[in-house]
Amino acid sequence: MSKKTGTIIFGIISIIALGLSVYIFILIQPIISTQSIDSGEKLVGIWDNLDENTDYAPYTLTTDWLVELLDNSYNDSSYITLTRSGTRLTLIKAGWYRIQIIMQLSSLTTPYKYELELRKNGNFDFIMVSYRTPSTLQTYYQVHASGYVLSDGNDYFEMRVTSDPSDPFYLYQSPDLNQFSIEFVAS
Repeated sequence: MSKKTGTIIFGIISIIALGLSVYIFILIQPIISTQSIDSGEKLVGIWDNLDENTDYAPYTLTTDWLVELLDNSYNDSSYITLTRSGTRLTLIKAGWYRIQIIMQLSSLTTPYKYELELRKNGNFDFIMVSYRTPSTLQTYYQVHASGYVLSDGNDYFEMRVTSDPSDPFYLYQSPDLNQFSIEFVAS
């Protein structure tokens, strides 16, 4: 093989490698957009940490508390507002919203039942997660839940977590394990 042929082959391989590198770089870059590419839904809020809140009656026990949204990394105030120490989310644009929550409950007892419920305007709306600990000791549970809610433009929502029978439990404090997001789906 001549020197010229070797240089041409090396050049072709280099161009292919460069193109492949650019393609991979584009694929792994996070897409920071308020518009969902696949569904057309609009991201209106992201919180990167959560906590348990016992400041508001009747949710004042370590067995019955509200989820508090912390570390807001994105909030579109034309769709949502957050009040009562981050426990009450008011959806100010009428329509359907999708909520998603990831959180790790800790200090669980067997065989108890733990529930995450969504409350609308102070009333029960639906259960997002119901978990009964197994008979073998498991002191934590990773919640992955989502649901759709309808707002008339004045509705507020809270997330309540309970244990049955009553036994103190907590939210494991880690931004990697506790996150919440909300998307506007449709009017």
